[in-house]
Parts: sequence; structure tokens; C-alpha cells
Amino acid sequence: RGAELAPTDAAALELACRPLVDDPSFPLADELRLALAKISRAFSETLAVGRVRDGGASRALGTLRSCMTSGTAARAAYVDARGSRSERTLAPYGFFSLRGSLYLVAARLDDEANPGTVRTYRVDRFASARPVEGMRFSVPDDFSVEDWRKLPFQMGPVAYEGRFEVPAEDEPDVRRAAGAQGSFSDDGDRLLWAVDVSDERAAARWAVATGLRPVDP
Repeated sequence: RGAELAPTDAAALELACRPLVDDPSFPLADELRLALAKISRAFSETLAVGRVRDGGASRALGTLRSCMTSGTAARAAYVDARGSRSERTLAPYGFFSLRGSLYLVAARLDDEANPGTVRTYRVDRFASARPVEGMRFSVPDDFSVEDWRKLPFQMGPVAYEGRFEVPAEDEPDVRRAAGAQGSFSDDGDRLLWAVDVSDERAAARWAVATGLRPVDP
């Protein structure tokens, strides 16, 4: 049933949610914009000048998102980082954002060599997507999109495992930033964090910015 919000409550909700409306990596920005317009007159007055998303990217995203919620497979055309276009049948499991881009975690259903392989795809590289009627899927019970949320230096093939020393005073912040990536161990004198690295320079920059000391390599 409907409910009335006090003006201060509506203003607080708008203030908390507005950054997501302006975040191009948030997949529900358009829906959130409409919801906020219903509860805040001030927000509805700015709705007409809201940012319009790219039509093609928005349609593909909308299809992938609806397939995810309905448990229906999607047939999608994808352009990889090398510019090669291919079509694949996917089971969309979940989305996450990284550095202003939106990523999809999905299982490949038409890979005969490795059926059900789960991979990460950048959403703005989907040229098109359509539901495959009659082909259903279920998200595994132990799936969590947080397990797939990459760090800035982890996009691409894994080059090696890096190890970093974590200062004791920075441990809580580092654990929050690391999320589900890597593992922590105590060798007696110091806390070490081991994590997969794809981009060595990006890993070094991230470590310095986070207060870590690279140990290996």
C-alpha cells in the first residue's frame, strides 16, 4: 500500500539516492529517477533535464537485466577488447560497477568445451541482446556478485600473484577495499595480503595509494 513521507524524510531519501541517479555504472538509475520523482516534488522538477543514456547500450542493459530477474537466457552480441564481435548465449547472474563502468557476471551456456563457464563482461561492449524464450536457468545458491567484483588492477588475464604488506593501522580499510579478492595471512611479524594481479603498474599505483608495501614480486 502507499505511504506518505514527511518532507524531511523525502528530502533525506533524495539526498542519499541522488549520487546513484547520476552514476552511469548503476543499472537501475532510470528506475530510481522515476521513483524519486514520485516522492519529491523538487526532484520531479529536475527530471526533464536528466541525462539521457545511449539508446543501444540502454536497450541491451535492459534486456540483460530483465533476463537476470526472470531467469531467462539471453542471446547477446559482444565486442571484446580486441574489437572482435561474437554472439553467445548467456545466463546473467549479476552486475557490479568498477571505475565508472558496469560489468555483468554471466555463465556461458553455448560453450560446448566448457559449459556453464562463468565470466565477466563489460556491459557497454554488448551491441545487442535478446531473450531466448524457453531457455531457463537458475543462479547457483552459493553465487555472490561480490566474489567477482574486481579491483582496478585485476581486469584482464592474471599475470601473477602479488603479495603486499599491510600496516596494522590500515588493516580495516584494506580489508574493506579488498572485498572478496585475495587472502590475508600473518607470518608472525607482519600481515600479508596475496592477490591476483593483471596489471603490474596499476597494482603498484593502487598499493601506494592504499598505504600498502609491495613485497613480491
